[in-house]
Amino acid sequence: MATAAERPLRAVRAIFEGAEPSLELLAEATQRSLASLQRQAEREGWNGDGPVDAGALEGRLLRLSDTLVREFEKLSRAGKAAGRFDKGRIDALNSMLRMIEKIGDMTRLPQRAADRQIKSDAEMAAALKAIDQRILMLARELASCLDDGELVAGTDGKDS
Repeated sequence: MATAAERPLRAVRAIFEGAEPSLELLAEATQRSLASLQRQAEREGWNGDGPVDAGALEGRLLRLSDTLVREFEKLSRAGKAAGRFDKGRIDALNSMLRMIEKIGDMTRLPQRAADRQIKSDAEMAAALKAIDQRILMLARELASCLDDGELVAGTDGKDS
């Protein structure tokens, strides 16, 4: 059982390591009563269920993924030590990791679209630069031919 002095630090650590920052944990971390914190949240209109900033969501997903990887590692060490693995727990962790990956993919769709557009713009700029260089090269060749007195195809060499 944690002492009164240890409880706030445990709550802070849990939040830091990816636990959902619930009012209960926040009350522990701030050494306030849950009822007091709930009244303040109600009075000030705290919105714990609102839209999540994409950067914050990605950070939370990464922390959750890290937590699951640590669980995999613990399970692996325990399985090696015992000479057997808990298939049910491995399957559950695997499913959770896949869900996190899917959520991460969905939340990054706008960023991926922007990245593709940037890549497409860069490719278009490179293509236009190559075309521009080819036009300049052809213009120089034409100018060289005219300087040498050669005729340009389709003309009779006379000024109109």
